[in-house]
Amino acid sequence: MRTVILRRSLVALFAAAVALGAVTQAQAEDLRIGYQKYGTLVLLKAKGSLEKRLAEQGVKVQWTEFPGGPQLLEGLNVGSIDFGV
Repeated sequence: MRTVILRRSLVALFAAAVALGAVTQAQAEDLRIGYQKYGTLVLLKAKGSLEKRLAEQGVKVQWTEFPGGPQLLEGLNVGSIDFGV
């Protein structure tokens, strides 16, 4: 079950990254990702695979850890992060 959730999260994140890359192809950008300590993005961050994949497109990934869901949603609302899980 955990593997299925991880795979779905990774697919969703890669789809968002590809969409971001298509929109900002001409210029380098930062992708600001918010995550929680117990989420599946911790594994993606630890491996560094997202950074490697997006570096080819000139996108730098910035990770921000949030203590809980309300704080992560507030980060999305105020624009301090672009994507959160």
